[in-house]
Amino acid sequence: MIEIDGLLIQLPAQPEDKYILFQDLPKEEQLWKRVRVPDAIEKTKSMDSWMEQPKEIQTRFLPYIKEEFRRRRDGLWFFNNGTPTYITGNHYVMLQWSKIDGSFYGQYLAFQRKLFIHLEACKVDSRCVGQLFTKCRRSGYTNMASSIVLNEGTMSKDKVLGIMSKTGSDAQENVFMKKVVRMYKSYPFFFKPIQDGTTNPRMELAFREPSQRITKTNKASTQGEALNTVINWRNTVNNAYDGERLYILFLDEAGKWERPTDIREAWRINRTCLIVG
Repeated sequence: MIEIDGLLIQLPAQPEDKYILFQDLPKEEQLWKRVRVPDAIEKTKSMDSWMEQPKEIQTRFLPYIKEEFRRRRDGLWFFNNGTPTYITGNHYVMLQWSKIDGSFYGQYLAFQRKLFIHLEACKVDSRCVGQLFTKCRRSGYTNMASSIVLNEGTMSKDKVLGIMSKTGSDAQENVFMKKVVRMYKSYPFFFKPIQDGTTNPRMELAFREPSQRITKTNKASTQGEALNTVINWRNTVNNAYDGERLYILFLDEAGKWERPTDIREAWRINRTCLIVG
């Protein structure tokens, strides 16, 4: 159990030391570092390429892939200078798999850990609408929230995840295209669901079956395999997401919005998890 600003939050049970990352290192070398990715996984860029690999390669690395899915769902423990430290699945995916601005992976910061854990508490508490964070400059919150939206969107079925900012162009260019889409490109092949659309989407990341003409031979081929989840953005206007039940809504730079009613409207239409920066 940890306390964050007066809120008591229960963490998963601490495992035995042998199951905690970096337990084999000397104390002074125990700090977060990105875990090395096997070459066979690093070089594979798509599920089609993976299915063309020899059967023995697939069998050898299947446990690795399953463990990465477990970590993104449950989080993990690692030794930090001798101290067992828990990070959430969303935090792990940002550090291990989400390339920031298309060039580098994130560093571990203790205050960000608290924000990720607090957000998990928001998700499981039915009384809570979401997380409101008044941030300083260069805190990395936009990268955090973008990574969360992407990770949740690529493992949730039949959901809509939204993005808004102080203007529509900011939501599209600075958050959706520069953050979310770029992070998606850095994902390993096994975290990328079936996708409809282009490789450089400007309006939405749509994880649904690509449209095709229905014929006698394909009418029952792959229906049901796609997530049918969408990550998109909207212009900064009232009723932007009216009529849609959002799974997550990320409001970036909310303090710079021109009308306070915009934020109240965003709270009104959302019923699951709201992240405000």
